Amino acid sequence: MTRNTQKNQSRWKGIVQYYDSQKGFGIIEGEADLRAIRVHKKDLDFLTLLHTGDEVEYEIAHSEQGQRAINIKICRNVLFRSPNKG
Repeated sequence: MTRNTQKNQSRWKGIVQYYDSQKGFGIIEGEADLRAIRVHKKDLDFLTLLHTGDEVEYEIAHSEQGQRAINIKICRNVLFRSPNKG
């Protein structure tokens, strides 16, 4: 998929680069363009638990603070996690 094609989509795919569940925020890196998108716990439904390395689909919302991921769905959880991370 080309970058221009993905810009026209309403859903994006990415990888959770960092998520701190205690602080309630993190970063998703887009697969197509590698841009970092912020994610906040208020934009997750109560059943969604993000972890570093999870593959996700999301939509992008624009606000005064910049872009953020919303309507986040986990496509694939990581199989192995370090006990010291995420």
